[in-house]
Amino acid sequence: MLYKLGNIKLCYKIIAILGVLLCIATAGYAAAAPQLTNSMLVRWSDMKQIAPDIYVDPHMSTKKQGILLRDIHTARERVSRLFGSIEAEPVLILSDSIDTLRRYTSGSAQTYSSAAGIIIVLGPDGLNVPIISHELTHAELYHRVGKVPAWFDEGLAMMVDGRYTEKLESNWNQMTNNGKNQPDFSAMDTHRQFETANKDIISTYMLSCYEVTRWYKRIGNHGFQDFLKEIENGSPFIPAYNKKR
Repeated sequence: MLYKLGNIKLCYKIIAILGVLLCIATAGYAAAAPQLTNSMLVRWSDMKQIAPDIYVDPHMSTKKQGILLRDIHTARERVSRLFGSIEAEPVLILSDSIDTLRRYTSGSAQTYSSAAGIIIVLGPDGLNVPIISHELTHAELYHRVGKVPAWFDEGLAMMVDGRYTEKLESNWNQMTNNGKNQPDFSAMDTHRQFETANKDIISTYMLSCYEVTRWYKRIGNHGFQDFLKEIENGSPFIPAYNKKR
């Protein structure tokens, strides 16, 4: 009996120690990544939930909420046309206040892949169909195939959002001297590399968009679906991408 009681006390001590360690780890994580932590805990914040997994500023007008829900629907339709369906279920945090936005990201738009799932944060400049569809494309791509080179991730999202498609060819010719100076996409694999590849980040986005758009037009949507299946089944990205070029 004493032996059993001793074991029980030991178990309680271990549980207590683990609880303390978990609290310390959580506090440390929150201190190191406060904006991501806030995003993961948004359902317990003062943000207002206006639809499943959609949170907005508590003081956002009813009219603006309605416009946002309509734009999200339109953006999802864009992404669905590319992927064939929507499988990802990201949490959307939408703010029309910079002060509120800074609780969740340092930028104007952010897509997190976290222990709580995929979380999209958008500020005042991102509350429109192009930017929403851009971030939803990131979410859907990550949900389906996981990590891919940054240039492809951003190029595909830019293709879907459509902001630079009208002058894509002329911009490419200007930036590459009519294709003579081809960009080195292998040097844009990580998002840090992508952000520092050119002095003007917009140029990097446009170059990536042109490459992915050209590739997509060549293979078509059926080819794109086959490509996704190859990656899902474990094929390395570059051989699968080049195979479909």
